[in-house]
Amino acid sequence: MDSGTRNWLRLAAYDLETARAMVAAERTLYVVIACQQACEKAIKAVISQRTSTVPPRSHDLVILARAAALDLPEPHAELLTYLNQSLLLVRYPTDLEEAERAFPLEVAGPLVPKTEAFLTWLRSLVG
Repeated sequence: MDSGTRNWLRLAAYDLETARAMVAAERTLYVVIACQQACEKAIKAVISQRTSTVPPRSHDLVILARAAALDLPEPHAELLTYLNQSLLLVRYPTDLEEAERAFPLEVAGPLVPKTEAFLTWLRSLVG
């Protein structure tokens, strides 16, 4: 595994750990952000390995998955779509209390194991 791929995977693991910490702190908006970032960086690891190029500067997980030529199992495709749709709502909420109501711990918390499963699957692709 080349150093670029390894670095993207380390960054993804760091973001996943951040998501876990945010669950413990009940900072649910940041759980969503950290899960999105973990998925983004893990996909970029695949792009880096498969193309030997710097991955696109995009936060759109679906576009990045296409660039990585991923054949996504349905649960992973659903996770990426959900995180894509949620990112702007949690990153730039127009009303903080409304955003917190939309992403309670019961909604944000389960994103962590789903993200972990996605990262495990991607790691199996890059060796």
